[in-house]
Parts: sequence; C-alpha cells; structure tokens
Amino acid sequence: MYNWFVSYSRTEWKDKLLIPKIFITLVINYFFVRGSIFVMNNVFQVTPTTKGVQEFAKMNPLELFFSGVIVGPFIEEAAFRFLPLLVVSALTQKIYPIIITVLVSSFIFGFLHGDLLNVFVQGFSGLFLCFIYWKSGAAEDKHCKALSYSYLSHASWNFACCMQLWQIF
Repeated sequence: MYNWFVSYSRTEWKDKLLIPKIFITLVINYFFVRGSIFVMNNVFQVTPTTKGVQEFAKMNPLELFFSGVIVGPFIEEAAFRFLPLLVVSALTQKIYPIIITVLVSSFIFGFLHGDLLNVFVQGFSGLFLCFIYWKSGAAEDKHCKALSYSYLSHASWNFACCMQLWQIF
C-alpha cells in the first residue's frame, strides 16, 4: 500500500505546514498579548489605555481590521525587517552587524509604538518577528519568502490585539 505522504519532498512538507504554522502563531500571539497586558497591569501598574489605544477602539471595526491587520503589518515589516536586513545582509555576511541591526530595528519598532513601556512589548515582539524573518528564509537570501512569514505572524499578532480590543475572547 502506497502512503500519500511519502510522495512529498521536505520542501513540499514545509509548504503544506504553512496554515498550521499560521494558526499556531496566532494562538501564541494571542496568549502573548494576554500575558503582556497582565504584566503591564500587575507589574508596571499601567493599563494599556493610552491615547492611541483609545483612538483604535473608536474606529470602525472594518477600518481597524484593514489598517491594523492588513496594511499596517506589511508597511512595518517592510520598514523594520525587510529593508534593514536586506541592506545589511547584502553588505556583509557577518553575524554581528545583523544582530545589531535586529536589536536597533526592534528598539525603534517598539519605541515608535508609544514610549519606553512599548519597547518592552512591541520591542520584544519585534525581536520575535526578526527571528521569524531570519529563520524563514532571509539567512538564505530568500527575503520575499521571509517577508511573507513575518508579515503573517505580525498580522496574526495584530488580529489577536484586535480581538482583545473588541473583547471577543
């Protein structure tokens, strides 16, 4: 009897596992959002009701979904992962300039989301997204593939934030 899964190569298996990876990333991101809010409330004694969050809460849900889950993550991934790491990896293959680029872009990514407290949450998620970007293809100069993986992870993170904002879960 011929097993259907024997006919797939390793690359084909990776492509077949894309949807489960996206779902797992969504679940991880959801719990990271919940954990981040818990830490902000109980450790830093800060509630995530900054002016920006309040403005997002007032937005039409469709508009928020389009800008926060579709367009925003793509622009941010291009600006904070794709372009910096593409340029640095084109200039050098040494790991230290890449690590410095990852740290600086993650810090800026977090800081531009608010203030130093946002560096903790969004900066850490920026490091996570850089790791996803690098491991999903950028290390082999497959930057467009890496961009798609980090974009999907970022979009799922923002979707989890929207679910929290809309108090769905």
